[in-house]
Amino acid sequence: MNQVEILTEDGDPPQWSKNLEKFALDVLRELNLNNVEIAILLCSKKRIQELNRSYRGKDYPTDVLSFSQLEEPIADGIREFDGEESFLGDIAISLDVVRKNAKEFNVTYEEEIRRVITHGILHLIGMEHNDSSETSEMIEIQERILKKLMEDKLF
Repeated sequence: MNQVEILTEDGDPPQWSKNLEKFALDVLRELNLNNVEIAILLCSKKRIQELNRSYRGKDYPTDVLSFSQLEEPIADGIREFDGEESFLGDIAISLDVVRKNAKEFNVTYEEEIRRVITHGILHLIGMEHNDSSETSEMIEIQERILKKLMEDKLF
């Protein structure tokens, strides 16, 4: 059974955190991952900039960061995770940056949150991309999952 924990800087998860948890569980299911756990931190622009500076040496805010705990990536990115329950890792999301990006990309705030959750989970299992080009395998998988789960409501 998969588990998702939603955390916030101030300790009070948003009212819609159960919907966010369900969406993340749906993404894990779409990736055929079983017996895994992830934690998602919803944070400020300032906090994600601190994390980005500390862990990536990049002193600017970003929308999502993933901190995988896997020793080795899952080979093809999509297969059933075997073994006992495993902690895949942490995802940090700046809701401030997501809101800004949603406006910039001309999508809804809800759609952009779904996108960064999916993106973060794909990074947790070891998938990478050089850019955000739709020709990237990771981005193609991300968009396919988003299309399939577009009816999942967060708010």
